[in-house]
Amino acid sequence: MTLATDLKVLGRHLTDIFESEKNNLLLTDSSPAYEVAVYGEPKVITQWPTLSVQPAEKVRSLREGATRKFDLTLRYSVIIYHGKVADTLSIQEGTHERAERVETFLHTDFKWNFIDAADKTKHQVIFGYVTLLDHPVVIAPDEELWSSSRLELTGMSQELF
Repeated sequence: MTLATDLKVLGRHLTDIFESEKNNLLLTDSSPAYEVAVYGEPKVITQWPTLSVQPAEKVRSLREGATRKFDLTLRYSVIIYHGKVADTLSIQEGTHERAERVETFLHTDFKWNFIDAADKTKHQVIFGYVTLLDHPVVIAPDEELWSSSRLELTGMSQELF
């Protein structure tokens, strides 16, 4: 087992997990919480709702009391784009349930275990969790307003030097 240290690799893994689980993350009306999962910020959305995993930052700090070890904090935004803002009331009804369903799923495995395709080794974080859930409105590249939910994820890890 290796601790995850690469922001992009872990972000792509989270995207793969969301894509493979989309048919299992169902709302109370049995519809999927999202139609497609993508990595990075989408410029065009063709399927609603779309889930996007966006890397935010990697923070490295010297581990107190330890030699040759950094504490790493890996942060991501998981944004669910629900739809264009035309009828905010009908879109808003499903936004909270979708976001909470994704949050519950993320908290089923606090280690975010995965096999790295490049080196074929098992990776994980020490502890990963949702730190924030909110519902901002996003201005899309073509000046449209999109209704969205944002989950901020934090993964704690370590790195030797």
